Amino acid sequence: MSNQNLLIKWINLVLYLMGLFSTFYIFRIKSFQFSTLLAFVFIISVCILKQKIILIKVNPLFLGFIISVTVTSFLNLFLPMSDTYNIKISMVALFEFIVLYLSAEQAKQLDKSSISKFVSGLRMSCYIHIIWCLLQFFAYEFASIDINQIVFDNILHMSNGDYGVSRYEGGRLVISGLCWHPINLAPTLVLSVLMLNKWYVWFAAFFIAFYSGSGTTMMVLSAVFVLCMLTVFRGTIIRSIKSMRNPKVFIRTIIIVIVSVFILIQIVPLIRYALNEILERVQSTNDKSTQAHLQYYTAWPMIVGKQNILEFLFGCGIGRSGAFFTRFFNQYLFIDYWSVESDPMNYMYASGLIGFLLFYGWLVSLIVKSGKVNIKYVLLLSVIIFGGITYGMQFPWVINLELMIGVCISKKIDIFRKPRTDKLSYLYELFSETL
Repeated sequence: MSNQNLLIKWINLVLYLMGLFSTFYIFRIKSFQFSTLLAFVFIISVCILKQKIILIKVNPLFLGFIISVTVTSFLNLFLPMSDTYNIKISMVALFEFIVLYLSAEQAKQLDKSSISKFVSGLRMSCYIHIIWCLLQFFAYEFASIDINQIVFDNILHMSNGDYGVSRYEGGRLVISGLCWHPINLAPTLVLSVLMLNKWYVWFAAFFIAFYSGSGTTMMVLSAVFVLCMLTVFRGTIIRSIKSMRNPKVFIRTIIIVIVSVFILIQIVPLIRYALNEILERVQSTNDKSTQAHLQYYTAWPMIVGKQNILEFLFGCGIGRSGAFFTRFFNQYLFIDYWSVESDPMNYMYASGLIGFLLFYGWLVSLIVKSGKVNIKYVLLLSVIIFGGITYGMQFPWVINLELMIGVCISKKIDIFRKPRTDKLSYLYELFSETL
């Protein structure tokens, strides 16, 4: 095997692992998730293969966002926009954005077969994450065993100082999966039901969402189900009805209708519970967490009035959007830096108006382009943006996913169509061919 073919096999392996570790937010070294570190390895590998590096080809708006964030970081070096500015935090975040951006740009140089390896890894990641969530629940409910604590703290020592590796509410373990906080399950479950497209995955996803204790997770999963009923499932049923002269098609249509109605009947109480819980939190003055989330929006006009022009245009630095609330509301005075837990306001405060417009302009352009390939792209991206309003969901792995979706769209790759080579043995074959 030639050195070039061996390098291609290696790149395919890195892409597969990058997809596989995407939703596993708990796997990280220091401040960086495994998938981000793999993206860095991928960049170097492609540069060696192609003997060049592509800087701008797929995502000019995202590149503009990075430039804007860079300007914010340099402004803070000379004109600190807050009293406790930490250059390390902003530099780490900026480095992460650059790595994710460059990995997507280099992926554009590869053919469809290589990009499909990332998609296969992502599909496997969804399966593993759902299985782990169910294991986490049943191990604790029936044997009082916290598998996250045993595996990720006692053995692997991956505990986060703020959250630990497990989360308890009211003395009960809530499902958090392969991450520290249940909110990470929101984009993971939405991606899972759209990619895997199995009735049992839908059931498992709603079960996990309910026992995660996250109203946002239940809300976005319910939203994507309703949207699927109006688009994806509706189209399947209509096509089946038109072909009902075929007995097999007729039986399949009846089964699809019955299963869809049954699932809808089962999840309606869960949806009602989630919506009531969110409504009660909004109306309650005792729920400090919800009131704090509301304040991120309601306080914006007042904060804008007290900002200088540079703070308004460029923000106070990625990872530090909470600085304005510390300054004006004495919120979290004991924390040096923190981010508001809402995506739109996080980017508005952290990267300013310019960064906010560039970031969401990039996402909107992605939605417009993706609709021409598969409506599920539109559902996935729209629901992630919508869910981010109530709780931040633009994790590094989600941004990496969105960037890779841009690559897939440019190559007319449908990540929601199951490839024939998508088997459990694929990872073994990939390792054996590479090593």
